Amino acid sequence: MTDRDFGRVRLGGGRSLPSRRTFLKTAQAGAMSLLPLQSARRAGAQAPSPAKADYSIRIAPNSLEIAPGKVIKRTAYNGTVPGPVLRLKEGRPVTIDVTNDSGYPNLIHWHGLMIPSLQDGAAEEGSPMIEPGKSLTYSYVPKPSRTRWYHSHAMAMTGLNKSTYSGEFGFLIVEPAAGYPGAYDREVLLAAHHWQGHGVSLQDIKKGPPPDNGLEVMYDAATLGDRMLGARRTDPGA
Repeated sequence: MTDRDFGRVRLGGGRSLPSRRTFLKTAQAGAMSLLPLQSARRAGAQAPSPAKADYSIRIAPNSLEIAPGKVIKRTAYNGTVPGPVLRLKEGRPVTIDVTNDSGYPNLIHWHGLMIPSLQDGAAEEGSPMIEPGKSLTYSYVPKPSRTRWYHSHAMAMTGLNKSTYSGEFGFLIVEPAAGYPGAYDREVLLAAHHWQGHGVSLQDIKKGPPPDNGLEVMYDAATLGDRMLGARRTDPGA
């Protein structure tokens, strides 16, 4: 076998350079190898979204007529109050995409679950806030089982038109890993809620308010499900 068989020519001192044929082949191969690299870079700029989440929740304002002529403004999960029922399996990982269009920093707390603080949805425990217009994916292993609820953990402070005051909550059901021990005929989920809260003074009627007077919250309406208590439906098919 000669040096020519390797496509190389021998120089003085034992050094060698590629032959013209090998040089051209190498240059051609190098140019072709750049194509996948450039394609990969373009693909990286338009990377496909990760695997679809088990649930997606959008926090956004809307309105609801809870009684004839009685319309309330609220902030809902996927347009409903309560939000969509989240039915999880004990010990089975779950991912939930949350998009915050509420207009203020927000987050969702998964009430009663033993999960890491970053996924817990409570800012005081270290969970990150979701800025307006942004999204966040929660990923955790739900446990223990029970019927619970999920809700906003944004501090309303004096703004009683946001967070849980405005309807940011829903049912969270963690089914036992071993299955239900008993049987039932029908599952009914009912949520009572008070609306249009406003602060009132806690004062002594005779002596007047004390220097360290606090505030109590009073409400103008209450609902069971999506209907105002005491209100009658006007549609004959209801």
